[in-house]
Amino acid sequence: MHVSFNAEIAARISRATLVALVGLIVAACLPDPFLDTCEAVIKQRLAAPSTYKRISTELSQRQMVKTEFERLEAERGPALTTGEFYRRAATRIALESSTPFEFALTIEYDASNYMGVPLRQRATCRHATLDASPGPTMLSDVIVDGRRGIDR
Repeated sequence: MHVSFNAEIAARISRATLVALVGLIVAACLPDPFLDTCEAVIKQRLAAPSTYKRISTELSQRQMVKTEFERLEAERGPALTTGEFYRRAATRIALESSTPFEFALTIEYDASNYMGVPLRQRATCRHATLDASPGPTMLSDVIVDGRRGIDR
C-alpha cells in the first residue's frame, strides 16, 4: 500500500504540532548546556570524578517573584570582571520588563567515595534566568545543593 503525503493529510497536522515535533527532535540532538554545567560542578566536588555515572535527571521550572531573583543576584557578590559588571547591569535593566524563572535540575548518579565504595547520590542544581530557557550557564550561575558552582 502506497501512502502519499497530500493536502488532506497536511491539513490534519497543525503547524503548531509540526513546530513542537521539530523542537523536540532538535532538543534531543543538541547538548544541554544546563545539564553540562551542573555535571561539571558535581564532578568538581567528587573524590573520584572519573567514576561519575548519571542515572537519571528531572527538570522543573517555576516563575519567580522579582525580589527573589534580586536576592539571588545580590548573593553573587561583587563583579570580578568588567564583562561580569556589564552583564549584571544589563540583567538589572532587563528585570524591569521580564519575568524571572528558576530551573531546578535533579540529577541522580553513581560515584565512588574516598574509600572506592560506589554510592548512589542525588544533587539538585538551580539556575535563575530572565527568559524561559535554562540556557547556557557559567559555573558561577548555578547553585548545586545550596552552594554556588564555583564554591567547592
